[in-house]
Amino acid sequence: MPDDVAVEYTLTVQVNGQEVVGMHCSPCQLAELAVGFLFGEAILEDARQIADIAIDETQGSVAITFSEKHMPLTSLARARVQTLTSACGRAVTFNRSLDMASLPTMDIGKEPLFNSQILATAIRDFVQNSRREDSTGCLHRCALLDSSGIIFEAEDIGRHNAMDKIVGHLVLSGKLLAQHYVVLATGRLSSELVQRAARAQIAIVTSRAAPTSRAIDLAASVGMTLIGFARGQRMNIYTHPQRIAVATIAASLKKQDCHA
Repeated sequence: MPDDVAVEYTLTVQVNGQEVVGMHCSPCQLAELAVGFLFGEAILEDARQIADIAIDETQGSVAITFSEKHMPLTSLARARVQTLTSACGRAVTFNRSLDMASLPTMDIGKEPLFNSQILATAIRDFVQNSRREDSTGCLHRCALLDSSGIIFEAEDIGRHNAMDKIVGHLVLSGKLLAQHYVVLATGRLSSELVQRAARAQIAIVTSRAAPTSRAIDLAASVGMTLIGFARGQRMNIYTHPQRIAVATIAASLKKQDCHA
């Protein structure tokens, strides 16, 4: 019987003609993936550094040319390009290089940024849509949420790749640090995902799945609100709950009555 199967694609990312990394991914949103990866590795700091992006889908490559006119590569970024060469499939060098990076600490603030009811509805609809759109049952998905709703979605066979695509979109669109964002995810929240989001100073990361202990510790240290098991009207807020205005059951029922 015929069956839908997710495509596993091999991609090589080059910087100024030098191979930086090879990865296995889904063959979509390749520019966002490459840029998000480079930003997460502290090789790229700003979209203004990018002079050109050339995508060769046949050869499976994204070649990025940096112009140092606006923002020269730091010595750490140059060293990281060397370290990550041919690190196919996110090898140990990938994790070590992230550990070396200095992650920014986010301002928590005194006022809630999002209502728990809004978050619960958003993650519910997002997960339901993800299941409908993924006939392979193999893809991880992330979505970027602001006060107006979901503004960008990414999917990939790799959880880290989906997060990199979210970050890459923020960098390429010039929306990085423009306002407070929430990332919705369908999969487990590991420390690598928290690191990628923290580097982009994403304030809230939410998933219907569980976080790991290291992800919780990292989120606590950088000032990120980490939410897991967001299912139905419930969610576990593991770190910095100040950002979430918790809607009580009574308030929810009252709101429903008003709209009846």
